[in-house]
Amino acid sequence: VLFIGSSVLFSACSKKMSPDTTLPPEIEESTPKCSEKIVFFSSRTNNGDLYAFDPISLETNEFLIADSAIGAPVFNKFRSSLVFAQQSSKGRDLYSKNINTGDITFLIPNPAEDEVPDWSPTEDNGEELVLFENALQAFDPVLSPNGSQIAFVLTDSTTNADIAVINVDGTGFKNLTNNSKLHGHPEWSPDGSTVLFYISKNGNADLYTFELETNTLTQLTFDSANQLVGRFSSDGKKIAYGGFFEGDWEIFMMDSDGNNKEQVTFNPGFDGDPVWIPCN
Repeated sequence: VLFIGSSVLFSACSKKMSPDTTLPPEIEESTPKCSEKIVFFSSRTNNGDLYAFDPISLETNEFLIADSAIGAPVFNKFRSSLVFAQQSSKGRDLYSKNINTGDITFLIPNPAEDEVPDWSPTEDNGEELVLFENALQAFDPVLSPNGSQIAFVLTDSTTNADIAVINVDGTGFKNLTNNSKLHGHPEWSPDGSTVLFYISKNGNADLYTFELETNTLTQLTFDSANQLVGRFSSDGKKIAYGGFFEGDWEIFMMDSDGNNKEQVTFNPGFDGDPVWIPCN
């Protein structure tokens, strides 16, 4: 059965962007004053809250501070809201925050601690449908931009997990990977041509893309530490990801082809699970 999976994963890189870095005047004048922001989970307050990094101003600010641990953010561009999980006395509940109004809405209780939901880009008829049931576990479903396919993690043993895609009506199942390594956290490119995910071997994970039309697998990161959760910007030109670097988990950014890697957070607390939201 394909279901919402409980997973919070992360990653890393090499080149650091100093918080004090400023652009030359001629670039500053032609650069838009507002851009997409990267919202991410952080334990810097010893609680677990959400912060936002602005790639233009290079500033990191509080986005959502709560009285109990929150995380697993997913942005829904159709409703301009960020969905997140928050700890309660009964488990993990799901909420949404409208990024325009700031309003927070309770969605559903999750005593089973379900997390990492995804939003359909098309209207749902409200019917429940079993899409895949021949696996030890199928989780972390992500709908393609046009809503026709779902990429998900397919687990057939405790040591093997692959990335698969399936049509939303349950047909057209296809394994994108099929080996003894661990694969996870799929993410569609905005044009639906590519799936981004991590591959882990011998305790280290890197980010890869799989081009569906050509069946081309491309490695993007080559670090000795873990690189796990990657998310495309809305134009597909950038990827934000979290990772372990020099003894700490931080947020990083790179071009979608793996070039120009930059560290964007500098905090001794845990930073990870990034997601892009539009300028507001």
